Amino acid sequence: MANQSYAKISSFGSGRFMAIALLLFGVPALSVGLTLGFNMSQFLTVAKRTEGKVVALKHNNQSGTLRHRRSGSGLAPEVEYQVNGTRHRFLSHLSTSPPRYGVGDAVTVLYAPDQPEAGQIEGFLENWLIPLLASGLGGIFVLIGMAILIRSMRTRREDHPSLENAPA
Repeated sequence: MANQSYAKISSFGSGRFMAIALLLFGVPALSVGLTLGFNMSQFLTVAKRTEGKVVALKHNNQSGTLRHRRSGSGLAPEVEYQVNGTRHRFLSHLSTSPPRYGVGDAVTVLYAPDQPEAGQIEGFLENWLIPLLASGLGGIFVLIGMAILIRSMRTRREDHPSLENAPA
C-alpha cells in the first residue's frame, strides 16, 4: 500500500514537471507567434505593393529553409524591384528545395512606405509561416501542458481524499 501511494505521488511530481516544462516552452512560443502575426497584419495594412522580378536563386544560410527530404540546402530568390525610380534588391528570408520561384518570375513585393529598400515577397509562406508555426506549436504545448497539469491534480486528489482541501 505504501509503495502504491509513493508511486502515485511520484507520478504526480513527474506529471507536474512535464506540464511545467511544456508550459515554459509553450507560453513564450505562443506569445512570440501571436506578436509576429499581429505585426505582420499591421504591416500588411500599410504596405505598398509593386512588381518585382526574380533575378537569381542563391543559397541563403540565414534564411528559414523548407527542404525536400533528399535534397541538400534550399535556394532563396533574389528579387529586384523599383520604387520611385530607385532600384532595390533583396534576398528572400525563405529558401526552399526545390525552389518556389525561377529566374525571371514576376513576384509581388511588399514594402513599408518609409522603407522602400526593405522589401519582401508577398505570399502565404513568406508572410505567415513563422507566426503560424510559433503560435501553433506554442498553443499545442500550452494545451497539452494544461491537460497534464489538470489530470495530475485530479489524480492526486482522487487518490488522496485527505488532500481535498490541500493547495495544488
